[in-house]
Amino acid sequence: MPYEAPDLARLERAIVDGAGFATAVEHSGAEAVRAAIARGADPFRRPDGSYRFENRFRYVIAQA
Repeated sequence: MPYEAPDLARLERAIVDGAGFATAVEHSGAEAVRAAIARGADPFRRPDGSYRFENRFRYVIAQA
């Protein structure tokens, strides 16, 4: 299932607020965290300024 964000500001907010990035913000500062998110997300930026991430989930079910 893909994850999409309409712009960088909303992507940053979703990542920082939703994924527990408080420690990273406390350690490095909000601007450094936002810059890292922007760099990491850049390859997924679409021409209209939105972002789309294709997720792949792999798992193994085993029985001992």
